[in-house]
Amino acid sequence: MRDKMKINYQNEEYELRLSMRALMLYENIAQESYSQGTLTASVNLFYAVLLAAQYIKGNHSYNDKQINYDEFIDWVDENRDVYYEFSNWVKQQNEDQSNKSPKLKKNKNSDKELSNEETPN
Repeated sequence: MRDKMKINYQNEEYELRLSMRALMLYENIAQESYSQGTLTASVNLFYAVLLAAQYIKGNHSYNDKQINYDEFIDWVDENRDVYYEFSNWVKQQNEDQSNKSPKLKKNKNSDKELSNEETPN
């Protein structure tokens, strides 16, 4: 599992993480929660993850050179291989996360789902 991805954007290296900050930035940009499926959602997530990486790299502040959305779209258009790598990385992150999540089991006598810790012996 690779929980970080490095890219070079406009001659600067960024370490991308699918962090809470990135997901919150995505929600702010898209006005909805992220769900895989559309090109727009995927590119917007890439942009949000890059903005979060820029924030971290700037020691927790956005600098005067915040990444411009239209310039980013142009860059993605010219660097589709990096976009496809990002998309595959996100897919792998989501699969890894769902494998880590505790599986829920149904109690035979109830419709309530129980986590592994609550499962009766």
